[in-house]
Amino acid sequence: MYQPLTRGRTIRVLALHPPLVSNQRLEITLSEVSLSDANPPCYEAISYVWGRPQPDQENIDKENSVYSRPCGTFLNITANCASMLRRLRLAHKDRILWVDAICINQSDTLEKDAQVAMMGDVYNRARRVIIDIGEASKTSDEALTCLEKVAYIVVDCQRDILHSFQSGLWMKEVVNDLYQRPWFSRIWVLQEAFMAREAVVMCGTRMVPWWWFRPWRIWIDSTPAWEEEPWHAALPEKIPRAITAGSVATNGRYNVRRDLLNVLCQSRSCGATNPRDKVFAVLGMMDEIPPELTPVYGDTVLDVYVRTAAYLLNTTGLDDWAANL
Repeated sequence: MYQPLTRGRTIRVLALHPPLVSNQRLEITLSEVSLSDANPPCYEAISYVWGRPQPDQENIDKENSVYSRPCGTFLNITANCASMLRRLRLAHKDRILWVDAICINQSDTLEKDAQVAMMGDVYNRARRVIIDIGEASKTSDEALTCLEKVAYIVVDCQRDILHSFQSGLWMKEVVNDLYQRPWFSRIWVLQEAFMAREAVVMCGTRMVPWWWFRPWRIWIDSTPAWEEEPWHAALPEKIPRAITAGSVATNGRYNVRRDLLNVLCQSRSCGATNPRDKVFAVLGMMDEIPPELTPVYGDTVLDVYVRTAAYLLNTTGLDDWAANL
C-alpha cells in the first residue's frame, strides 16, 4: 500500500472518496505532496484520539478499515479513526485530509521518525485543523452552546453577565462532561492545537470554532466559589494551560532553549501511549529541534529521557532545572 517517500520534506495526504451507492466502505487514494513547495498543498489535518491499539493487518476488519483504490488493498484502522472518517466524508466530492495513522507508514520506523519531526509543520501548513472529540452525546450540543455563550461574554468583558452565569450548575456539569473526553488528556493535542493556523472542533457532525474553548479556562479560573468543588479540581489536568494559551499564529513558536522545560512541566499530566511521546509530542512547537532531541523511536525510553535531561541541564542550568522539578 505504501511507496517510499521520495524527498526529504514530503508527506502523504489522502483523498477520502464519497461513498458508493452499492458500497459504504471507506475508500481512499494516497498521494505524496511537499511541504517545501511555494504553494503549499491544500489539506485538512485531523487531531483525534486513536483509541484502542491499531488492529493487526493479517485479519482485515471491513468495518474498521480503509480501502486504497490504486493498489486494491485494505488497511485496518482503529474504530475511532473509522468513525471520524465516516463523519467527515462528503457525499459528492473528495475530501483531502492528513491522518497520521494512515498517511504515515506505521510499520516503517525510520519514516515514522522523520514524519514525527515534521509534525508541527504538517499541522501548521494545513488549511485548517479539525479536532475530533468523538461522537455526539445527549448533552454535547448543550455544552457547545454554553461554551459559545461564555466565549463571547469573556471576549466582550461583560463581567456582570458572566457572574450571572456562575450559579448555573447545569452549565458546568454539561461542559465538564465534554472535557472528560479523552482528547483533552492526550499529549499530542498540545502541538496539534497550538500549531494550527485555523482550528475547529468536531463533535458528532457539528463543527464549532476552537477559540470557543479557550475562554472557558479564563472563566473557571476567575470563579473562586468553584475552587472547592471536585469537578473544578480535576479540570486543570484536563485543560493544560498550554492548550488554551493561544496559537503559533498569535504567539510564534516556543524557543527551545528557553521554553522546553516549562512546556514539559505543563504537559506532564497529559497521557501518552508511547512514553517517548512525552518528549517527542511537544518538539513541533519549538523553533527548532536540536540534533540531541531528534525523534528516534528505536531508542529506549530511558535513552530518550536521559538525552532530554542532558539537553535541559546544558541549556537551562542546574538552578532552573531544580526549580521546576
